[in-house]
Amino acid sequence: INAEYMGVCLLCAGCSFCIVVFGDQNKMQTPTTVAPAPPAQEENKPPPPLTPMLWFCYLGLATIVILPMYVPIEKTLHLFLSAFFSIYIGCITAAESDAEAIRTGQPLEKVEKKDALLFPVFASGALFGLYLIVRFISKQYLNMLLVGYFFLVGTFALSSAAQRILGQFLPSSFLCLPTIPFKLRVPFLHKEENENFDLSFRPFDILTLILSSGAGAWYLATRHWCANNLFGLVFCVNGIQLISLSSFAVGAILMCGAFVYDIFWVFGTEVMVSVATGIDAPIKLLFPRTLEVVIDHQATKFSMLGLGDIVLPGIFIALLLRYDIYRNSLTHSKGESYAYFYTNIVAYMAGMGATVGVMIFFEAAQPALLYLVPACLGTSLIQALIRGELFGHDGLLNFPPALPGDAKKEE
Repeated sequence: INAEYMGVCLLCAGCSFCIVVFGDQNKMQTPTTVAPAPPAQEENKPPPPLTPMLWFCYLGLATIVILPMYVPIEKTLHLFLSAFFSIYIGCITAAESDAEAIRTGQPLEKVEKKDALLFPVFASGALFGLYLIVRFISKQYLNMLLVGYFFLVGTFALSSAAQRILGQFLPSSFLCLPTIPFKLRVPFLHKEENENFDLSFRPFDILTLILSSGAGAWYLATRHWCANNLFGLVFCVNGIQLISLSSFAVGAILMCGAFVYDIFWVFGTEVMVSVATGIDAPIKLLFPRTLEVVIDHQATKFSMLGLGDIVLPGIFIALLLRYDIYRNSLTHSKGESYAYFYTNIVAYMAGMGATVGVMIFFEAAQPALLYLVPACLGTSLIQALIRGELFGHDGLLNFPPALPGDAKKEE
């Protein structure tokens, strides 16, 4: 990423602070409550209503994707808003998904300690593999493959994200139509007659998929940088929503591993920069460096922000929101508070501001996680220590608290 005006960074951080402090507090079902026995087969139902703050963030996200095609946005402001909107939406929807999974009795798949420890290894292997392809094989063939892949993945991801918005306008009678079962048999994969994929979809799914295919076709045909950002932001929101950390300790391990990974590959080698600049795919967000409407995409220089710089801190902040919800369940009479969630959003924006400031000073690319990890992890630990909620059975370091029988399960 690159920027010119540190004042814009501070302004964005201040705006985000006002938004999260004075924004409405979202009423969410706490994942720690005991869920009733799930029904044998639950009928389709409309998505939950959006709070005013979620409406604001969804509209903001749509605006920063569409508006730059007609009106230029200063790149630092564009970067801050993109990160803030996607993290806020991802964290809130993640908390709602956790509550819904517990209510219906569905198992929650979470990132465990082993996954967090191996993350830098697997991420490094994937990154270096892409670097070898970019360095020794024609980028044209790699980009053709990635464009087709991200067209399919991005279309389905956008379809999933669009359901939350479209569900607010369509009648319940349409949203609650029964699911249609479908069996898919792949000749070379399914050799037996009774082997197939059991699929199911709703008419609502078909509608959103058709609409999302239009955006996918736009990306496929033009490779426009706004289409790239559309898919990139959707990946960020879905990633934060779907990737859940099993505990604070696992989150700390993951963040520390990402911290070392980012520093090594940016400062120690040319690999990260070569892959980011050599691959034309929505694995990063693009921000035009000039304050004018982009006409020639190929001739324009862009600043970049990797999706991992949003998703990894985002899933950590989502964990802190779950901790807020857990603390609220212990103190029903004292009202609800989301102090850890709001404070760490502000800490993230401050860390991003530090990244931009250091980059301006040294005029060199910076690993954003070098500043974001200490900002988020350090802020959460200091905040818990000041509030007296760091240690103990209900402390942050022990979240989520062990339940009876957990030791037996681990054995």
